[in-house]
Amino acid sequence: MKTSREELLDLGEEIVCRQGFGGFSYGALADRAGIRKASIHHHFPSKSDFGRALMNRCVRRVERAFEALETDRRRGSALLRSVIQTRRTGCAHSGAVDLVTAMSADPAVTDPATREGLASARETLVRHIAHALQVGRRDRTIAVAGDIEEEARAVFAQIAGAELAARASGNVAEFDRALATLDRRMSAY
Repeated sequence: MKTSREELLDLGEEIVCRQGFGGFSYGALADRAGIRKASIHHHFPSKSDFGRALMNRCVRRVERAFEALETDRRRGSALLRSVIQTRRTGCAHSGAVDLVTAMSADPAVTDPATREGLASARETLVRHIAHALQVGRRDRTIAVAGDIEEEARAVFAQIAGAELAARASGNVAEFDRALATLDRRMSAY
């Protein structure tokens, strides 16, 4: 069976989102793909190479999503709810967290280039949230008291924390409880 580079990244991302980058191994990926570890080394000579490839792909995906969000004409609260719902879906269906959250939880096991990609993806996600907050402030669908960027960073951290709480408890209701204050900010108007 021939497994493509993208298929390996897809399978590897699933593993990382469930177990973290520290819990990821070529052995587990080979078992999952039904191939030998040597076949993985052909595409990714080291785990660091795999981590960098994962983050590069993630950055491209997040950038495309942000470009689409910038042209979305929904109200601010709808934009933010779509960001939240995307992150909630993984918790609800597979107990997984978003790749950025998973990789952020394992900084000691990533190399500098992977951490750079992670920082880029995180900053783009913060820009997504800042955009939604800005629109929500303007259309009065989200209560935003302070600086938009500071608020966006706090919301990003709250969402990531909600993902980790849901994964740790095995209960997506923990995700919802962790975001209750954010939900009230969107329901305030």
